[in-house]
This record gives sequence, structure tokens and C-alpha cells, in this order.
Amino acid sequence: MRLRKKKNLEEKVSLVANNLIGRDCYAFYKLEDKTPYMLDLKKVFDNDNKIELEIGCGKGDFLYKKASDNKDINYIGVELLINVLVDALELVPKDYTNLKYLNVNAQHLQWFLPENSIDKIYLNFSCPYPKKQYANHRLTNSKFLELYKKICKPNFTIEQKTDNDAFFEYSLEEYEKCGFEIVKISRDLHNEKVGFEEEKAYQTQYEQKFMSLGKNINYVKVKLK
Repeated sequence: MRLRKKKNLEEKVSLVANNLIGRDCYAFYKLEDKTPYMLDLKKVFDNDNKIELEIGCGKGDFLYKKASDNKDINYIGVELLINVLVDALELVPKDYTNLKYLNVNAQHLQWFLPENSIDKIYLNFSCPYPKKQYANHRLTNSKFLELYKKICKPNFTIEQKTDNDAFFEYSLEEYEKCGFEIVKISRDLHNEKVGFEEEKAYQTQYEQKFMSLGKNINYVKVKLK
């Protein structure tokens, strides 16, 4: 179902744009020199704290909880649809200094985020693109995994959650192919008795929805070998 555009969308965005640190626009695709888009993250956050990135952050509930509980960590949420991201922007109080957002296509992250700048990536309930011809759009496709290696520090980790079992198995194969190893894994996260307390504590709206329907939640944390 196509998402209905919010009324007075750009006006709404302008009122909460203090936490919006970048947007790609139609002109972006035509530019040969994209260096002006590169962010100085030390200036953005005014510190050298580690930075964690959620790609496909949606309405921002997951990162809002994370940023609330971990003031010594900086967070960036990435969302392509400004119609969705505006809800995340409205959620964040103006005095939050450790949570920012990018309204960009994930495949353009290398033009916004410096090399070796990100400590962790979260992929929460990414679109599985079930048709094989769209596999290269999946955020765990090797194309994206190689991009993550460029913007992340050498010891970075990826944490993924999904309700889609087939997509999860596909992701595990792509991680292996691109030189990642599994740190923690569960195919039914919320029925784990011990060892996954933090992973269960921070939930997205999708996660809560699927749990209420009795669907198992797949979780994996990986790092480079």
C-alpha cells in the first residue's frame, strides 16, 4: 500500500530540522563532485564518542530509546522516506545532542559519512525484497556489506532483526561470503531464556507487532573475521 503524503510535509520538517543533518535530493544524483555533502561528525556531535547507525530507522522509536539510555553514544538514523522520517524528527526533544538523522538512500552513505567513522550498524526489520530479481536492494546484500566496510571502523559490528525467515537465511549467507563471523544468533529471540537481555529490551514497533502475532524474531550480531 502506498504511503499517503502528509499535509504540509516540508513545513513540518522545517520545524524539527535541527536534528536533520543531511538530505539527498534530485540534484544530488547529477553531481559529479559530491564532496560538499560529507559530514564532519565531530562538529555534528561536538565530541569524539562512538557512533552507531540504524539504516531504515522508520519512525525512530528504536533509536530514541537507545539515545535516551546511552548519552555517551552518538546515534544516526537513516531513512529514505521523509514522510516517515518526520515522525522520528518530531519524537526527539530539541535538547538531545546525541541523536541525528539522515534523509538519504542507503547506497549514498559513503558520500555523507567519512571512512572509518561508524562503530555499529543496526538493521531492524529491513525490507526483505522477496523477489530474487530485487536481491541487490536488500540491505544485507554483498553490495551494501562492502559499502558498510568503507564507512565503519575495522572492528565494527552489525546487529540485525527480522521476522522474515528466508531473508534471515539469505543474510547469513551474505555475511559469510563477505568475511563476517557470527557473534550471537537466535531464530526466536524473545523465547531465549538468558544471554539476550539487551537485544530484547530495545524493540521497534514492527517487533512488537510481530510478537503480538506470535511470530518468531530472528536476531544476529556479526563482525569481520
